[in-house]
Amino acid sequence: FAVNRIGKLVAHSKEIEENSVDGLNWSYKDFSQSFERMMSNIKEEKVGYIEYHMKEKEYLGFYEPVGINDWYLISYVPKNYIDKNVNELTKEVRIISVIIIIAFCCFSGIWILYCFLYQRGVNNRIFYDSLTKEKNYEYLKHAFYKEDSKNKSLIALDIDKFKIINMMYGLNVGDQMLLYLYGTFKEVLPKDILYRNKADEFVGIIYHETKQELMDKLELLNQKIQEDMKNNKIYHMTISIGVCALEGYSSLQRIYGNAIIAKNQIKGNTNIVYNFFDDKLRESFIECGRMESKFESALGNQEFEVWYQPKYNMKDEKIVSAEALVRWRDENGHLISPGKFIPVFEKNGQIIRLDEEIIKIVYKDLREAKEFGIQTVPVSINLSRLHLDCPGFIGRIEQLTKEYGIKPSEIVFEITESALLGDKESLNCFIEGLHRLGFRVDMDDYGTGVSSLDSLSSFSFDTIKLDKSFIDNIGNKKMDIVIKSTIKMTKDLDMQIIAEGVETIEQVKFLLENECLIAQGFYYSKPLKKEQYFLKLQETKERIR
Repeated sequence: FAVNRIGKLVAHSKEIEENSVDGLNWSYKDFSQSFERMMSNIKEEKVGYIEYHMKEKEYLGFYEPVGINDWYLISYVPKNYIDKNVNELTKEVRIISVIIIIAFCCFSGIWILYCFLYQRGVNNRIFYDSLTKEKNYEYLKHAFYKEDSKNKSLIALDIDKFKIINMMYGLNVGDQMLLYLYGTFKEVLPKDILYRNKADEFVGIIYHETKQELMDKLELLNQKIQEDMKNNKIYHMTISIGVCALEGYSSLQRIYGNAIIAKNQIKGNTNIVYNFFDDKLRESFIECGRMESKFESALGNQEFEVWYQPKYNMKDEKIVSAEALVRWRDENGHLISPGKFIPVFEKNGQIIRLDEEIIKIVYKDLREAKEFGIQTVPVSINLSRLHLDCPGFIGRIEQLTKEYGIKPSEIVFEITESALLGDKESLNCFIEGLHRLGFRVDMDDYGTGVSSLDSLSSFSFDTIKLDKSFIDNIGNKKMDIVIKSTIKMTKDLDMQIIAEGVETIEQVKFLLENECLIAQGFYYSKPLKKEQYFLKLQETKERIR
């Protein structure tokens, strides 16, 4: 129904028979109070509701303006009807809420499970090796801060020439060898841990009370590998191990780097399986790095010098040839021993450019000597075995020889005996290439490693240089026999022989008695600077006159 602002009934439903507010039985006390409150709100143009009792029932009355004149629409409904609908709605809301909560919990559980499985998959890919199915080096890096460093050492271990093994036998065999190495380590050293890094590189943590115990463990591992090779259980393999103690370091990367340095020092040496990192090795490594970094500037600043050590005919003490020996005088004027820088440049390949620089210097010196009217003798130049793998090097020698106006008969090239360890066919082609240009080729350091009768017959060397280690032992009965036999053999092979490192008159007499005529060593002359060498050539020439 509708009332005006003063409470007079202006419209109603059929249920209301009287056209007056009084006919609504609003005379009940409860209602009268509620009615007065409602009328007060209507006069103030407010919207709201009232609660009242009528005929033992509770009602709710809602009032709001109609928008016509000053009429208000008043709607009433039994309160139990509202309660009933509210309860039903509440029940539905609760059911829906429970469903939503259950769905949310299920979704959250599925999401958490997915995240867990995803994280575990990521962890497996990052921290577990795909080949060994065990924890890898990445895991060690992640967990290293938890490691107690006392009485522990890190080892860097790999298989020598593993790439060649893969090429010869295939990747499957390579993988089998890696699994064998990992399994053997776990079998022999069950209390220690090995992690695979990449390819054939492994990193291990070994527990030990003393250094000797650590060495015993590494020997045990190597012995097991050697035994299995003898029993044909695995393909032939050798390993190299670098060792660095954990104690005293906080960075795993530094410890691992130290172990790598120690390992690389013995890499390729089949007689040494493991090597320990220490301060001396660190200094050596740093020094090698310095020399490598200074190589380019040293070439540009012409810091490399050639000194000459004459070779004498011991019968008439006449200089018949000389050997060119490189020296490095740094920017401060200090001489660096070739024993220090030659191995470094051999290892990193810079020796190839150094050898070419030496050839240029020798050629310049020969040309200068001729300009001064000095009668020169053949000069021998050492070549690294690395040149065997450098196509075009012989062509470069030919080009330089023509450029400086040098005759091939004025130059002899020396190749160390260690080059015989390489490809025989490549070495023979290299020697023959030099012969075709008119150069003589000598085998240097004969007797220091792999020489054999087969090697002398297989390669067309013109001369062998008997190593100083032979000459030092002249007087030893057995060595005397070996030297005599070697001298005779070279003559039978129509080769020349030169004795290196001759230092005493007794050695000179023995060699002359056995018809070895050419000698090089401190007994006759130490290595000389260019100017001193030129003077020595002139003195010898004048003395002979």
